[in-house]
Amino acid sequence: MKKTVLCTLFIAVSLIANAQLTELHTFQSSTGYVGWGSSYDIPSTYNYGGKNSSGVYTYYMYNWNFSLYKTFTITPPSGYNVSTVSMLSKQYINSDDLIEMFVTFVKQDGTYDNTQYKLWLMNENGSVIQDFGSAYYIKAGGYYSHNNETRASIYYMMREDNNYTTVVYRCAGPGQVSIPEVSQETITLGNTYPNPTTNTVTLPYHLSSNNTSEIHIYNTSGKLVQTVSVGPHFNEVLIDVSSFPSGLYIYECEGKTSKFVVK
Repeated sequence: MKKTVLCTLFIAVSLIANAQLTELHTFQSSTGYVGWGSSYDIPSTYNYGGKNSSGVYTYYMYNWNFSLYKTFTITPPSGYNVSTVSMLSKQYINSDDLIEMFVTFVKQDGTYDNTQYKLWLMNENGSVIQDFGSAYYIKAGGYYSHNNETRASIYYMMREDNNYTTVVYRCAGPGQVSIPEVSQETITLGNTYPNPTTNTVTLPYHLSSNNTSEIHIYNTSGKLVQTVSVGPHFNEVLIDVSSFPSGLYIYECEGKTSKFVVK
């Protein structure tokens, strides 16, 4: 019995010791979970920011280092609510420089028929690129790339069917995977870490709900080195300083300042 217990304990300790996941951040949100885009080269995150009295949904889109990329809104078709936002991408569908996303809507009245769900392909400005119509259930399946060609799959089910139908589309864009405003005095700054640093530095901050701002990084000569947009759904931003010359740097946001040293 002791041997079994010791063996089990050894396996558990070994699994922990060999774990390949490193925790980067824990997100807190009163309006929904933080989701990920389709990006592998330039990933992005997005977070639901609420629905106003006119039925317009607000989302916050973040860059890979957790800085704010953009706030965007979605106006659903009449009689529908937003169900999911997925597969954020860039230049998969076309060659413009706007983020694309698939948005699934669900009927407000709970009707269980072939109009229950609706699927749109939209861009970050709220324009509808393609309307895939309605179905008992419909959803974007994912992007797939092979030999310089990218395809997207859409699957749906009609009420009278027992099986899903999957439609595969060839994407017309060149295939650059997806990524990735300033407010009142609503921010506090924390202590940077690691400090001193050589490769990256984390700048902690706290913004009150629904506010955005900018962090400005200066060298000791007063030259602006970098500007980073930040939003309310994160409390720190990761900065790559590997190309920064050694020395003292000051970062400022809405009159508040803090410092870090690059070795």
